[in-house]
Amino acid sequence: MIESFFQNPDNKLETIRLYAPKEAKIFFHRKAYDLLNSCWIQESIEDFNEEIKSINLKSDSKTVIHFFYEYGNILLDIERESISEDEMLAVFIKYGSDEKVSLKPKAIDHQGVMQLIEAPDFNHYKEAFDIGTNHLYNGDCYQFNLTFPFTFELNHFSAIDLYATMIEGTDKLGEYAMLTNLNEFGSLLSNSPECLFKLEDNKLVTMPIKGTRSIKDFESSDLAWEDLLHSEKDQAELYMITDLLRNDLNRISPYANVEFKKVRLDVNELVHQYSKISLELKKLDLSLYDIMSSLFPGGSITGAPKKRVMKILNSIEHSSRQFYCGSTFLNYGGVRSASINIRSAMIDVTAKKLTYHAGGGITVKSSVEGEYGEMLSKVQSFTGLFNPESRPPLNKKTNNISALSI
Repeated sequence: MIESFFQNPDNKLETIRLYAPKEAKIFFHRKAYDLLNSCWIQESIEDFNEEIKSINLKSDSKTVIHFFYEYGNILLDIERESISEDEMLAVFIKYGSDEKVSLKPKAIDHQGVMQLIEAPDFNHYKEAFDIGTNHLYNGDCYQFNLTFPFTFELNHFSAIDLYATMIEGTDKLGEYAMLTNLNEFGSLLSNSPECLFKLEDNKLVTMPIKGTRSIKDFESSDLAWEDLLHSEKDQAELYMITDLLRNDLNRISPYANVEFKKVRLDVNELVHQYSKISLELKKLDLSLYDIMSSLFPGGSITGAPKKRVMKILNSIEHSSRQFYCGSTFLNYGGVRSASINIRSAMIDVTAKKLTYHAGGGITVKSSVEGEYGEMLSKVQSFTGLFNPESRPPLNKKTNNISALSI
C-alpha cells in the first residue's frame, strides 16, 4: 500500500496518514514507474522537472515528494552520464485522503530489532578521508561532507513497526520524522531534525545544522553543548555553510538575511548547532523547481563550494546516497516545507534489510579518529531509538562497530 506518515506539525502526539494516492510515480534518469498501475512509463527526470515547475507553493494539496541526493547531479548538471539508469532520483505522490491514526509500537523481544551486517571499517574510512583532505590542502574545496552506508538485517520488524517505535518518545523525534511505503520499491524512513526550507509567514527559511556532540561522551548535555560551542573547527564549519546557503538564497533574490548563528539543537543523544537564514518573498511567485534548483542538495550535507565538492564526493564515496541526504517535501494543511534527509534509512522489504547512512563535515582541522567516531555516534543515535538498553554506549574510548548491533 502506498502511504505516508508524519507527525502533525501542530501536535507531535498525533500521527497523520496520507493514503489513496491519485498519482504516484518514481522517476529515474530516462524512465519512470507508475506505482498505481505497476508499470513502466515513457517519462524521464525532465518530465519530473516540468511537474515541479507547475507547483506553486501558495496552493494547498496533499503532496509528498522525495528528492533523492543524486537528483542534485541533474540540477547542477554534474556528470549526468555516470548516473545509473536504475537509480531512483525522485518520488512524486499526490494523495487523495488523510486521517489521524494511532500507531502502537511492537514489543521488542530478546531477538532484538536489527543486526549489523555491513559497515565501513576504519581503514576504508581513512582512505576516503585522506583523499578528500588532500583536496582541502590543494584548495579544491573548503569543506566536504563524507558519508558511508551501514546495512542491517531486520528481525521480524516491518517499516511501520519501526516508525511506531520511533515516534513513541516525542523527545527523540526530529522535526521531520516521516515514513513512506512504496510497495515493492520498499520504504523510506526518516527521523531528520534538519530543514532544507520552509515557508514561514512571508519568508523562505533554511536552517543548516553543522557540528555534533554525542551526549554520552560527557557528563551532561550542557557540557556537550559547551564543548561544541567553543570548538573553532565546528564554528568554522557552520559559518562556511551558513554563508553558502545565504548565497544559495541570493540566487533567488539578493536580499537573504542571516537571522542567527550557533543556536543549540538537541536530538536523541546528540547536541547540534545550527543557523537560520531567511529571504523575504514579497511579491516573488516561486515554483518548487525555483527553490530546489537554488538550494538542493543542502550545503550542510555536501560542502563548499557545492558543485566542486559534489564531484569530489562522487569519486571517493563509491556508493549512492539515494534517499539519504536528499529531501522530503510536504505540502499539507498549510505546511510547505522540505527536510534534509539525515537520520534516514531505506528499507528493502523483500530482502528485509535496512540501509542507513551517516557522516560528517570535514575541514582542515578535522581528525580522522574524531570524524569516524562522530559517524558511529550518529548511527547509534538512530539504532538507539529502537532499543536503547540493549547495547553498550559509544564514547571516546569505545567507538566500535560491534556496539551498533541491537
